[in-house]
Amino acid sequence: MITIASAGVTNIEAVRNTVTSCSPEAGRPAVAKEVSMDQHAIIIADATGVIRLWSSGAAALFGYPATDAVGKKLDLVVPPDLREAHWSGFGHAMGAGSAGGEGTFFDAPGLCSSGEVKTLRGQLHVLRDENRGAIGAMAIFTSPAAESS
Repeated sequence: MITIASAGVTNIEAVRNTVTSCSPEAGRPAVAKEVSMDQHAIIIADATGVIRLWSSGAAALFGYPATDAVGKKLDLVVPPDLREAHWSGFGHAMGAGSAGGEGTFFDAPGLCSSGEVKTLRGQLHVLRDENRGAIGAMAIFTSPAAESS
């Protein structure tokens, strides 16, 4: 997997809802193809926690259109009782330029526009500049977490 930081992307505006990938097919030269990422909720926030990118998958999962999410703080999707812990961890990650468990899948509660709190499956990546300083964070949620039996 190529993370945003390892790919050398330093401008969060450069991330899009689709990616171009190249793969050689049966002896033919590699060709670019567009891969849809609409099924993934992708949220990018700057180092102050302001949402800068809100994918169509995020709109579908959380219920907020991009016009209501971009420019707002991450409090939009963090349940109120978890905000203090969230901001403590976010601040630490932005100061250190890394986060514990970065790139690994985790379950986390997400606040939806309906007021419902869903347990979501996702991963976190710290976005860094060329000096490895944190410039923001990206969360990718692939689906609601499986219910425990």
